[in-house]
Amino acid sequence: MKIRQQKSRYDLGWRLRLYLAKRARARSKAIFIGVTGSSGKTTAGSLLGHILAGQGSVHTQVLANTMKVLVRTLYKRLRKAGKVDYVVFEAGASDFGTISAMAQMLKPSVAVVTMIRLEHFGKFRTLEAVAGEKRALVGALQPDGLAVLNCDDPLVIGMASGANAGLRPSASPARQTTA
Repeated sequence: MKIRQQKSRYDLGWRLRLYLAKRARARSKAIFIGVTGSSGKTTAGSLLGHILAGQGSVHTQVLANTMKVLVRTLYKRLRKAGKVDYVVFEAGASDFGTISAMAQMLKPSVAVVTMIRLEHFGKFRTLEAVAGEKRALVGALQPDGLAVLNCDDPLVIGMASGANAGLRPSASPARQTTA
């Protein structure tokens, strides 16, 4: 009985935090940027945060890249931070559906995908499975959103097809193209 009561209390607390996070996200006027990829997420997110700091107030959340951290960032940290112009969040995949859940909560205006490699082999098994998970961030873009995709990675540039938003593929300067 006591264990069930503790679990109910935890579930209720989690649902409350989810509600507060969704409410905070809906009220925020910040531009939300999601960064994902098999590697380079933290570096790209950190650099992007530093660049945007010259344009306004930025909250950058890298390294800790789970749904729990996203919820805490939205309902707790952003409230304490005051007015924030940009939120940069690193989205990591630990299992199927993890990025999709984060992307639906984040509702990014900009999605950045660095590269696809075989990470978490025990879960994903193939590069295509990893790409499918990472694609969820691009799929959750707002209608007027922007996808920044690595042109040097065929699995990443493949995410451009079917995206609902503006696309800005990125590559080395010699191969850079824009749409």
